[in-house]
Amino acid sequence: MTERIDAMPIGAFLQRTVHVALDTALLIFAALIGFLMYFGINALQSPITFVPGVLVLVYTTSALTKYATLITRAVALGYDVPAADNAVFDYFRNLWAFTPWLALCALGGLGWVINMGLGAVALAVYLLLVLPVLPAIIAVISVNASLLTLFRVGELTRFIRILGLDYLKILGSWFVILSLDVVLPISGYLSVLLFCLQILWLFSSTGVVLYHHYLPLGIPVERLPADERQQQRDDAALNRERQSALDEAYGYFSRGNEVGGLQRLRGYLSAHDDYDAWAWFLDRMRGWESPRPFVLVAQNQFPRLLEAGDRGAALSLLVECMQRDADFSPRPENRASLRELLEGHPFAERAARWR
Repeated sequence: MTERIDAMPIGAFLQRTVHVALDTALLIFAALIGFLMYFGINALQSPITFVPGVLVLVYTTSALTKYATLITRAVALGYDVPAADNAVFDYFRNLWAFTPWLALCALGGLGWVINMGLGAVALAVYLLLVLPVLPAIIAVISVNASLLTLFRVGELTRFIRILGLDYLKILGSWFVILSLDVVLPISGYLSVLLFCLQILWLFSSTGVVLYHHYLPLGIPVERLPADERQQQRDDAALNRERQSALDEAYGYFSRGNEVGGLQRLRGYLSAHDDYDAWAWFLDRMRGWESPRPFVLVAQNQFPRLLEAGDRGAALSLLVECMQRDADFSPRPENRASLRELLEGHPFAERAARWR
């Protein structure tokens, strides 16, 4: 896939991410898993409960990250967000979804080694290099549902390149969420809860952006969002009405009744607030056996293009009309403006003969 997709408006990005990451069910999950995680952290303080504390932390952090990975994949493919019990109670299912957790553990362990051996400055440099790549790691693993994709550097860079500015939105919003640890005077359980929400935000925002770029990424989405499905239905209904009007106009034109054909199309325009209709009609009339209806309808499009200042489209349509009809001449009120567009064009000499 090579089709490019425009970046998401920041408002749409935030709205969709908030809708996923701050859903009530996810907040309840974060609150419960955060409580268990807080218990595990406190258990590390005592030699008696140290081992159970480690086990609880392994379970809670892996379950949290696994569930967040499943959310990313579901959002990217257009599925509904799965229930949390898929990650908590069915723990050993979808083993591939543990890959981001293993990657985070490995990266965290390497960071600890760098800090102990080289100091805080080296750790800061390491984090500046690693943290910006995390969304790409999450994206590649979630889309391909494979452990091996973690080691495909080319795939990681491809995702970053295609996501473009939207990749920066993921990083920017996540860093803002991370900064809340410094801004908010919280500690204890609330600090752990915030950590859970930071993870869910990072993974959810990655899924939102992946879905937006599903075409160039080649992601086989299953379902479009409700607003996009409604837009498709509206577009299909509009095109059916346009086609009905054009079919009736063709009946008039094919019998030589040019006035009747134009009146039918003008009747559609008078009944519908559809600015793009003339261009749509022209596009479908290009294949008709006679060029005459196309030229007649184009006469109605020139004033709109000139008024809108779309000189490029007006020139292209004018040249096409002159190619289709050697005797073409626009309406008197448009001739001066259209003749000006043809300055330096091979058809300028023909335009000079318009009277």
